[in-house]
Amino acid sequence: FSEFVPSIDRRFVEFKGFVVPSIKCILLSFIKLSLDSWTGFDCSQYRYMKNVPEKIKFLDIGTCFNPFAKVLYFEVTVADLCPSTDDVLQTDFLNVQIKSMENPTVGLENNTVTYLPTIYYECVVFSLLLEYMPSSEQRINCCSKAYELLRPQGILIIITPDSDHVGRNAVLMKNWRHTFNCLGFMRIRFEKLPHITCLVFRKSVDPRISARWCILHKESYMTFSLKIPQDNKSNTLAVPSRKKRKSAYSPEVILSRKMEEYPRVDL
Repeated sequence: FSEFVPSIDRRFVEFKGFVVPSIKCILLSFIKLSLDSWTGFDCSQYRYMKNVPEKIKFLDIGTCFNPFAKVLYFEVTVADLCPSTDDVLQTDFLNVQIKSMENPTVGLENNTVTYLPTIYYECVVFSLLLEYMPSSEQRINCCSKAYELLRPQGILIIITPDSDHVGRNAVLMKNWRHTFNCLGFMRIRFEKLPHITCLVFRKSVDPRISARWCILHKESYMTFSLKIPQDNKSNTLAVPSRKKRKSAYSPEVILSRKMEEYPRVDL
């Protein structure tokens, strides 16, 4: 800062012959703009926990059995459209009601979920679920419900089938990230396994954070959609066969032609 020469007005300084805003002025302006942009932000619900809960409230949607029942530190709510075991609740997640209540509880009637409490779960899992929904709009609706159910900084885990190499559906996965950011999530984990893709998203403390990410990182092809490879299966190009065609000058073709030129001789 030795090159800075204070001017008469402390809001500005002379730097190499140019009059520019001072560092203090820039910082104060930045803080003011930041505070103005966060008007209406409620900080009361974003505090450190005084007491860590004994069990994590865990919602598993679309699992016909209950694979997390044996995990002692999970308080599991598992539901499916067509359960296969008695400990799995029945519900249509796309049409289930989400309620805001002081004492949150899961609404049950004859082993059927009638409503779910908002801002209640620390973790929501969609394991091999979204691909069974026939449209992008239904998948977005499903993930929007997960946002309402999750507590601040809660995580959404998605497992989707994908047997192709990681680059084959890279454009779709990037568009997924854009869409989830629009919904208020931030992706924190991506892992491609031989036959599935695993994604972990965290609910932003404020949806404007993820919305800002969308503005900064949006590319021309990105749209608000959650498409899967099966959606455009009829429009995809056929993968060329890796089987090599025999050249007209290959040894096998030349030999077969030569054999045809000579008459067959019985020995």
